[in-house]
Amino acid sequence: MEFNHTKDIKTCIPEPFIVQQPTDYAQLSAPDVDCHAFYVKNSNSSYLPLGLSTFLPSLKIFLFKDSNLTEIHRDSLVNLTQLVEVSFYKNLLTKIESEIFRDNKKLKKINFNSNAIESIDVDAFKGLKDLREIYLNGNELAELNSELFRDNHQLIVINLELNKLKALPMTIFNGLTSLTSLNLNYNDLEALPGRLFKDNLNLKILKFSQNLITKTDIQKMDFYDNLDSIDAYRNPCTRELRYVSDISDLGELLDVMCSVECEDRNNWLIKEIEEKTKSYEIILKKYQQTQVQNDVNEAIDEHVEEATDVVEQN
Repeated sequence: MEFNHTKDIKTCIPEPFIVQQPTDYAQLSAPDVDCHAFYVKNSNSSYLPLGLSTFLPSLKIFLFKDSNLTEIHRDSLVNLTQLVEVSFYKNLLTKIESEIFRDNKKLKKINFNSNAIESIDVDAFKGLKDLREIYLNGNELAELNSELFRDNHQLIVINLELNKLKALPMTIFNGLTSLTSLNLNYNDLEALPGRLFKDNLNLKILKFSQNLITKTDIQKMDFYDNLDSIDAYRNPCTRELRYVSDISDLGELLDVMCSVECEDRNNWLIKEIEEKTKSYEIILKKYQQTQVQNDVNEAIDEHVEEATDVVEQN
């Protein structure tokens, strides 16, 4: 086993190993109480090795990336009581089972980015009261249980980007009073009711671009004025918008474009386009008139200068 020392974190990079059965145990050379980070990349293992706590009792960071991991079982991370961060970025996981983190109560960050996860058990994150960040982006999720985050009241960041979510349970973010960043970009959401965020008064960053949203009233909720950033473009009701940094301006646009039924909105847009076209034509005409006058004035000035030169020469 190789060791890399970075400040106070001792990182262990094991020699290549393959775990093809969920009952296979870790084959490491010897216990290492000083190893705090365990890093595995490009592994052909389908499962996590059992018994890691025997060899790595002080492990705080577990990174298993860019590999062929297909399942994580309830006993995979047993007795690793000091873990604060786990990452299974870019594997082949299709589900997250119940209570796989039951012995990892100190976890603050979980990353399942870029897998093929279709389902998450309602008890997957049960008991993780210190969890701050969770990354579920880049998966195949079409629905979430309303109780999924019921124990995770300290969550600050939730990333659900690049999934297949069509709707969100109305109570899924209840109790998440510390939530500051929520990414819902690139899903199939058709609506975004403001009451979803009734408990999220500290929300600062909200992203829901590239969905199918035809209606939302988030701009009427108490949290809206506290937002620092909102990404809402390329929905049916915001198709004409680009990224708008001014929250108040976007709120006014959402009032008109996303708070009415589709037909009414489309009628409004047609009318708005017609009025803008008329305004543009008026402005263009004025510009052309001004340009002509400017050209005339320049010609007159040139002739005056030439006449002046002739007079001075004579």
